Formats: sequence, C-alpha cells, structure tokens
Amino acid sequence: MPRSSDDEQAVEVELREDIQETARRARARIGRAPLPAVIGHADWETQNLRWHGGRPYAVHDWDSLAWLPEAALVGSAAGGFATAGAPSLAPVGSSEAFLHAYEHARDARSAPRNGKSPGRAAC
Repeated sequence: MPRSSDDEQAVEVELREDIQETARRARARIGRAPLPAVIGHADWETQNLRWHGGRPYAVHDWDSLAWLPEAALVGSAAGGFATAGAPSLAPVGSSEAFLHAYEHARDARSAPRNGKSPGRAAC
C-alpha cells in the first residue's frame, strides 16, 4: 500500500527528532571528553577560504569560532572540508587525506624549534 503524504511527513518529523537527539547526545559527550579544548574555526568549508599561490591566504566566517577539543574541530573539518559548492559530506577518501595532511602539519607545528616548544596552537 503506498504511503500517504501525511505518513511521509510523520516519518520526516520523527527522523528530525532522532537526529536532534543524536546531536544533543554527541554535544554532551564531546563536552565530557577529557581532552583539552582549543579555540578553532568550526566552519571549514571551501567558500570560507581564499587561496594565493596554492596556499591558504585568508579564512572568512570567524563567527563560527568554537571552544572544543581539537579532535572535534578536526573531525568536523574532515567531514565537510572537500565541499566546493553547497555543504555536503566529504567522501571517506577525502576525509582520510585531510586527516593525514592535518596530522603531518600538526606534527611539524608541534616539533621543537631551536630547543623551544611551540606551545598550543589553535585549529
């Protein structure tokens, strides 16, 4: 028997409530994480970046700052960073490549220089 429009709307509302509940639980779990929080940009979409000579030149949309564990900020960026148009989920391969590049850059930033520790940096 085909679904009616009312049935489809009820399923959509129920799904949105499930998604909202999942988001609430995820935020609570991140808030309890024993990881130190850092300040970082929480909206790393392509339209918020400007490039010059193949390197990032400027980051826009700084009203999206967040005080979260670095892992939460980086994980979020990995999931949507590859978006060139309307926001969407990045392919798994793109997320993996982003995480490897981030780890490499983070390791380079964290390495002592001239015998001095660089300290904590924002994402």
